[in-house]
Amino acid sequence: MRPLILMFLSLIVLFGCASPQDRAQKQQAEMSLAIEQYGPVCTQVGYVRDTDPWRACIMQQASNNEAKKSWFSRWTNWWHGDKPKVTETSTTTGAASGK
Repeated sequence: MRPLILMFLSLIVLFGCASPQDRAQKQQAEMSLAIEQYGPVCTQVGYVRDTDPWRACIMQQASNNEAKKSWFSRWTNWWHGDKPKVTETSTTTGAASGK
């Protein structure tokens, strides 16, 4: 049993590893998406396209958006997780079924 667990854990570790090229490609894709989403906003604010301040504006906008998403998802998970589940039960009078 122990060798099976060790083999399973080692497979998880190996599949979780990414090469530097894979990580760089992922970062490039994320940055391209951020430029597409936030570039026009930063240009409208007054930053000159393809300058360091413009890139910093994009990174700030993306960071703010991620912070909002994470706060909202934590709140909604808490809200939905703490609510008791209401299930319909049958009663002898038939009130729950609308009879």
